[in-house]
Amino acid sequence: MNWGIIGLGKIANKFATALKLVESANLYAVASRSQAKADEFAAEYQAKVAYDSYETLFQDENVDVIYIGTPHVFHAESAILAMKNGKSVLCEKPIAMNHAEAKRMFDCAKANHVFLMEAMWTRFIPSFIKAKELVESGAIGEVKNIIADFGFRAEAAADSRVFNPNLGGGSILDIGIYPIFLAISILGKPKNIKAIANLNEQKTDDSCGMLFDYGNAMANLNSTFLANQKIEATIFGTTGAIQLNNRFHEPTSVSIFREKVLEETLEFEELGSGMQHQIFEVEKCLKAGKIESEMMSWSDSLLLHEVIDWVRMDAGIYYPQDSNTISV
Repeated sequence: MNWGIIGLGKIANKFATALKLVESANLYAVASRSQAKADEFAAEYQAKVAYDSYETLFQDENVDVIYIGTPHVFHAESAILAMKNGKSVLCEKPIAMNHAEAKRMFDCAKANHVFLMEAMWTRFIPSFIKAKELVESGAIGEVKNIIADFGFRAEAAADSRVFNPNLGGGSILDIGIYPIFLAISILGKPKNIKAIANLNEQKTDDSCGMLFDYGNAMANLNSTFLANQKIEATIFGTTGAIQLNNRFHEPTSVSIFREKVLEETLEFEELGSGMQHQIFEVEKCLKAGKIESEMMSWSDSLLLHEVIDWVRMDAGIYYPQDSNTISV
């Protein structure tokens, strides 16, 4: 399948490297607002065509599917334009700035009968799949608590994408999405959410602490750009616990505990970054004529962004794309 990539930054480099691990995938075209950057990227990853316009790539009849690696503030606009040109889309996470944008994107995919999936690559990593299967099989009894952190010290300028509200900056959308995704993957939609954020001068969150209430279970989650954390997650059940070891969103090992004692650690060898697993899923769906992945469905993404909106509203984190009120 011929792939196109737009937004040729750090994440696009990782994705292009992962494409090489998928025999049936061919990087055909890349696009940047700068022709020089597009040419350089195409040369490095052996793409056949380099464009200085996203729109031109969307109109290329040889492109089957497009990966969108731009900052998330541009995801909705780019994905919708690509889909209106009949292109299938894999869009980097977060797929949108809020639930309303995400819904518009999925509505467009349905209207144009084209494939669309959020690139939540964690969902497709074998170690994460195994941990989820263990929980669902009752290996640790009934889940009662999840603890997950994701933090690092961000050495970035104040006006960088990391902090800039006009580029969707802040820890929640960048890295907080991973603990949130873990919690809802295991326990679903919370009954109640409490969130507290440390806002910087740009009014984006340097840190955010979250407590999800499920009635008979809790999830304690946090994200931060201020300190290097363990980036681990533990799922506690009535008969044991499962720990997704560093870094929990791409774990190479999963530990199983009984009565606080380590029973077993499952090791997973991973080629490259692990991003190739979502590429396999996209191509599998396209070959089957599907416009939606069952593993990372439209409803999965819509729930994720509904919960992220809920967290942001409770913590007082707003972006220009938000309306005055976001219903949850």
